[in-house]
Amino acid sequence: MNTKSTSSMLACCCSVLIVGLAGSAVHPEDAVAVGGPGQNTSSPRATGEESIETPYIRFSISPRNGQYEIVDKQSNALWNSNPFHERLGEITLNAAGQKHSVSLDRSEIRRVDSGLELTFHPLIEQSAAWVQVLIRPLDNGKTLEFSYASSPDVPVESVRLLDQAFWVTDQESGYVAVPTRMGQLIPADSGKAFQETFDTYDNEGCDMEMLGVVKQGSALLVTWEDPYVEAEVRSTFPSSGPLAHRQVLSASLTLRRSAKSFRLQFEGFGDYVTIAKAYRKVAAERGWVVPWKEKLQGHPERARLFGAVDFRVGTLRRRMNAASKQEESVLIEETFPEAAQVAEHLKIDLKLDKVLFLVSGWIRRGYDNQHPDILPSAPECGGDAGLADMVQRVIRMGYLLSLHDNYQDIYRNSPSWNEDLIMKKPGGSLA
Repeated sequence: MNTKSTSSMLACCCSVLIVGLAGSAVHPEDAVAVGGPGQNTSSPRATGEESIETPYIRFSISPRNGQYEIVDKQSNALWNSNPFHERLGEITLNAAGQKHSVSLDRSEIRRVDSGLELTFHPLIEQSAAWVQVLIRPLDNGKTLEFSYASSPDVPVESVRLLDQAFWVTDQESGYVAVPTRMGQLIPADSGKAFQETFDTYDNEGCDMEMLGVVKQGSALLVTWEDPYVEAEVRSTFPSSGPLAHRQVLSASLTLRRSAKSFRLQFEGFGDYVTIAKAYRKVAAERGWVVPWKEKLQGHPERARLFGAVDFRVGTLRRRMNAASKQEESVLIEETFPEAAQVAEHLKIDLKLDKVLFLVSGWIRRGYDNQHPDILPSAPECGGDAGLADMVQRVIRMGYLLSLHDNYQDIYRNSPSWNEDLIMKKPGGSLA
């Protein structure tokens, strides 16, 4: 199932993905064992939980199975771990090309300053091998940082720490916000079962290093600082158990290669706008925020983007086989004169004054074909003369015009094909 059918666009300065939220509001004194920074937590409540507490959040985890819960004391929202598996997450090992996964459940926990260090032993035959997860609050008291390390003898392929976490049901007015393109809002009551992955900076993945989750009016921001983080959003309908026949929306984070950590920032009462504003502060700290005052310097025409409708028109689509050698189908969606008529309809009939009019498929062989050789313009749609006329007609409507191109691909059937131009993988194969 494609989550796009259940999403709505996020009209805010930043869009975010996070994770499904869980549970109903609770009283903090009933939720978890208290063990604040500097306190002795050697004797937690009967379940054996260890805990971290700040003025804003309370986190508790069981060394017996890795299950945890977090109370956002600002809103009394309770956030739970995986409802289907009693564990913190799982680690995938790759030994001699053979992959297998091990649950991160039973652990040894000790306090490290104000945080908790969890030690797991994933290799039965090597009791000295270890994986350590450090959970610590950051200075603002609203944020928990999760990070991991492993001994050299543990062949880590990936680590999944947010494992179907912070789930929310169809009865809890929740959603996950994903920063894909303009943003996807995935509701917990869509009635759809699906599983969708969003790799960081991948096509149709997370365009920012973040996720967002909202439930019962409480907001959570998840951030990371590495491109090798994959987010997964899953919607299920359990057939048995306490959540039977209810839609359960959850999220997971998988850390690969250089990715070793992520952060959970609890915002109390809020929505996706709250999450966007919180992430904007994070982005500013990382030096990524450039004010429009600076963006407009030397390019005042960029102000025409403010409030503009992003409208896309496709022209020629040509489907080739995987080797780009055989044509499978040709579809003319709009000719160049027809595309110009669309722009005139938007202006004259629909009275849209601000539009970014994006045209795709205009190149010689159509959309995503034979790059980087784009000219002459698609003859099936009107050729160079037809394209030039369309451009002038769109500009006369006062619209911004964008011609879709692709600056990183080269196709085997293009006149410019040359393997020397292509990035190589470490083994020498083409990237």
